[in-house]
Amino acid sequence: MKNHYPDILSLRSEVLERLRRLDGVASATPLGEDLGLIAVKPAGGDGDTCNIYVGNLFDRLRDVEAEAIDASIDEFVTLVSTTFVPQRPVATAIYANLRPRSWFENSQVESGVFFDDEFLGDAIVLYQHRVNGMLGSIEYTELAELGGGDSVRASAIDNTRHLLDDLGVEDYNDVASIYFLTNHPSLVTGLLLTGEFRKIVEAKYPAGVLIAVPRRDDIIVFNKAKEGALSRARDYVDGVFDKEEPDLVSRHVFEWRDGKLAVVD
Repeated sequence: MKNHYPDILSLRSEVLERLRRLDGVASATPLGEDLGLIAVKPAGGDGDTCNIYVGNLFDRLRDVEAEAIDASIDEFVTLVSTTFVPQRPVATAIYANLRPRSWFENSQVESGVFFDDEFLGDAIVLYQHRVNGMLGSIEYTELAELGGGDSVRASAIDNTRHLLDDLGVEDYNDVASIYFLTNHPSLVTGLLLTGEFRKIVEAKYPAGVLIAVPRRDDIIVFNKAKEGALSRARDYVDGVFDKEEPDLVSRHVFEWRDGKLAVVD
């Protein structure tokens, strides 16, 4: 491991120190003793506090050479400082995303109010909005101005559906395919909530597929017509989790049954 920060808390302390040096930050305070959460309040006016999580940065630093770690942290702090001033979400920039239940629970303990729905297994549907190229999570307090929960869900699915124009795929000898979004990689898992994506995959693999979403930036499907598809899918997921890759989503394998997603036992 190249990351010279032994844990998330030590990295959070470093990020806190750098944020507090910025003129545009009125305050930066830790949230919780065992989480990588920071509450940032912009200087000037009555701007709302923005909560940021340094856990993903900690994971990414594992693959950064030692001499580049300092610059990577500076880049993260700069990005936060130029985008954390809250902007209200708009319906045209709301998306549905799959995220691990553990991530949401950790965030909710401290910041409390993110709008989500149940999904399957160890994953949830999180409703997010894009601001200045970054994803923020919709809060319950924002639902009224967006027309309510049902309106947010409908807008999110519709916007996610339109991401299919950005869909890319890598095929592996009719055994498996990896789907991704070229320009919006962190939004790809939400495509599993659309019927259009299911039709694309079923047209390619008429015998059906097993689906894995072990990490945030791609969807892997395994051709059921090939012997050993389930063990292949499980081995792939286990390999991702065993390596503790960043941005993990789900340990489960899924499939479509009568047009609906289900966990494979």
